Amino acid sequence: MTWIDANAVKKHSGVPYTTLGFSGEEAYSTWITGTLLVDCESIIEDYCQQEFADGTVSATVKFVCKELAARVIQSIVMHATSPIRKIDDYRVEVAVSEVFGKDLKDLLEVHVEERPTAMAVTSYKTDIIKATWDE
Repeated sequence: MTWIDANAVKKHSGVPYTTLGFSGEEAYSTWITGTLLVDCESIIEDYCQQEFADGTVSATVKFVCKELAARVIQSIVMHATSPIRKIDDYRVEVAVSEVFGKDLKDLLEVHVEERPTAMAVTSYKTDIIKATWDE
């Protein structure tokens, strides 16, 4: 179950199904729900280093997910329509957009869980190790 519905993403992105080549609203919604939102939720959970249960997802996390999904859709459209932009007579650049930018990461910062740093432990005592080193 996704945290938000496809209609919220479609409305937020402003991109109709015809722009992406889908056969209809149902196919567009199925892709958003079954692929795009699953990927966006995974990105957010990986970044926060925790899994969110469906009932405990905050409004902020839901907003970030909706915004991230909308940005992915807009990025697809941008790259499909104009992957190259002309800067001047001599320079051309590929259009690059960061969809999961610092602004979204900053919103999630309160949800990032710190994982304890792993520390190696040995049964050897320092004087035993030192004696072995001096051999």
